[in-house]
Amino acid sequence: MAEVSIIIPVYNTGAYLGECLASIANQTFGNFEVFVIDDGSKDNCLAIAQEFASKDSRFKVIHQENRGMASARNVGIKMTPHETTWITFIDSDDILSPDYLDHLIKTALENDADICCCDKEPFRDSSSLDLDIHPLTKNILTLTNLEATRNCLYQNEYPDYSVWNKIYKFKLWEGRYFPEGKFFEDLAVVPVVLSESNKVIFLKEPLYKYRKHGTSFLATSFVFEKTVILDVAEKIYEKYKDDKFMQGAATSTLASSCFSIILRTKDEEPFKEFRKRSWEWIRTLRWKTIRDPRTRTRNKIAAIASYGGEKFLSALFRRFG
Repeated sequence: MAEVSIIIPVYNTGAYLGECLASIANQTFGNFEVFVIDDGSKDNCLAIAQEFASKDSRFKVIHQENRGMASARNVGIKMTPHETTWITFIDSDDILSPDYLDHLIKTALENDADICCCDKEPFRDSSSLDLDIHPLTKNILTLTNLEATRNCLYQNEYPDYSVWNKIYKFKLWEGRYFPEGKFFEDLAVVPVVLSESNKVIFLKEPLYKYRKHGTSFLATSFVFEKTVILDVAEKIYEKYKDDKFMQGAATSTLASSCFSIILRTKDEEPFKEFRKRSWEWIRTLRWKTIRDPRTRTRNKIAAIASYGGEKFLSALFRRFG
């Protein structure tokens, strides 16, 4: 029985998938199985994954019609045997250090933690990466479950709310699934998983390498479906608004979501309702945002600028954002 289940949703990343799978095959910790879920890719992803599986029995390939990343991840969760100890999620264009599994599992076990996270390193050209094996460092941060949840909601501290760069006890994921057909599924699920763990360890080593694909904050496409971030953030705020320990982080998440909608959508249908809701929240939360020392700088600047009105806020960030 494999000790670790690795879930990889795949969609049209044929240019990078081989590097990703090779970095997993070369792990110093070998007792794992990989579920590669091809989500209806139109390129050569399926062929690449099947070739890996033909040479390494630890790789299992599942093909489905395109249903989105959340669905693909859910398939992997459902296929993971109940006896599996650990589960981790990898994006198909990213790369792991060869000691990623080894270091995260050892650190989690040494600290009796349900979750161990590591630092991440952005890259565009994989030839620049340090993929050597390094000794396990003791440079760690130990967090309670609520400290970790609060940090991820502030979005400027460790850990973040990405599902990747973390290894989890599988018991935290049994019967838990990502909301399908929606964006920001990580934000909807990962804070809950963190909050239900016994403790979280953050290993200050960049063992997870994530590929950056250009574009600035304001240039990134914001289709209508992404407005779901406001619904997700409102639910988080409602859950923690009366919790003195968590309310600042929940406020930060909601404010950040509202600023994102105001700054990245046009004042026209179909965004009008979401822009109106977002602006009402900004007016309600901006003073708390400014006063909270843990709120990230970008949110503070946006909160201050919001006193000049929507047009001033948008103009400022289009000029300097």
